[in-house]
Amino acid sequence: MNLIVDVKGKVAVMVDDMIDTAGTIAKGADLLHREGGREVYACSTHAVSPPAIERLSSGLFQEVIITNTIPVSEKNYLPQLTVLSVANLLVESIWRVHDDYPLCGHYTRSIVWSTWSIG
Repeated sequence: MNLIVDVKGKVAVMVDDMIDTAGTIAKGADLLHREGGREVYACSTHAVSPPAIERLSSGLFQEVIITNTIPVSEKNYLPQLTVLSVANLLVESIWRVHDDYPLCGHYTRSIVWSTWSIG
């Protein structure tokens, strides 16, 4: 794994489609910390599987943000886990399809479910 930018003192946001075992994303976070990254956030669409819990709770991540597209059992919650609901996105999509409205504008507006400031 190679890093091609200077991350010293910076906040890194890692985005992946699915965190399964968290092996790759944890290696990336470790590299970012070794290269001086101040904080690392992980974002993923699909939920965390049990093998990933240990890696994600190892202190490498400031926060792990996922959606509720796949249920996460309570035993797999970790303190830095944030689960965002896709309910409004799905309801709006169903409504648009039912009433013959386009989906394209809807998805560009719905990408940001939550906004936060990273100092």
